[in-house]
Amino acid sequence: MIPIDEEYEHLIDPIMFMKNFPEEEAFRIWLRGGTINDLRETLKAFEVRELYEYCSIIQEEIDIKVDLMLSGFGFTD
Repeated sequence: MIPIDEEYEHLIDPIMFMKNFPEEEAFRIWLRGGTINDLRETLKAFEVRELYEYCSIIQEEIDIKVDLMLSGFGFTD
C-alpha cells in the first residue's frame, strides 16, 4: 500500500495535475479562482518541474490580477 503522503504528492504533481484540464482555457479558469499568492505558489511548483509553457500562463494570470488590483487604486494608465 502506498503511504498517503506519497499518494497526495502524486496527485498534486504539476504533470499529473495538468491531466485534469482538457484545454488551456480550462486551466486559466481554474487559475482565476486563486489569489495572487496562490498563483505564485503554483508558479513555483511548475517551475520546479520545468513546465515553462504553463509557467507563462500562470504568470499572465498573475499579471492580470495585479493590473486589476492596481487599477482599483488608480495606479495604472
